[in-house]
Amino acid sequence: MSKKHNSSPEITELETKLDQAREGGGVVTGSVEIDASVKAARFVRFCDAFGIPL
Repeated sequence: MSKKHNSSPEITELETKLDQAREGGGVVTGSVEIDASVKAARFVRFCDAFGIPL
């Protein structure tokens, strides 16, 4: 992140971890790949079509 500002220690720590993941080419935890989101959406539609509660 190019713009740093005064914030809580938790926010600063999160920004640092995100910066490290971007620089190292890593995957940021909590992100969803496109293929995974398509698969999840297909599963939800399948359950909806057959009345299966999620």
